[in-house]
Amino acid sequence: MVGGTGNIPTEGVVNLCEELGVATGIDIGAIQAAARLLQNFLGRELPSPVLKSGTRNQLFERIGQML
Repeated sequence: MVGGTGNIPTEGVVNLCEELGVATGIDIGAIQAAARLLQNFLGRELPSPVLKSGTRNQLFERIGQML
């Protein structure tokens, strides 16, 4: 990740695990909501592709809603 500090966003790790078939039991939507609150508090965008774009399943849900 360009500009990263060596840390990886929690939502990125959870998404990776879920995509690999490793069930985490973690609500990624809740993590995304918490990250958005943190962005607002800090007044800057966090470097998280999953936060910006969402997960693959979230993409498919948005496409389904458009049909």
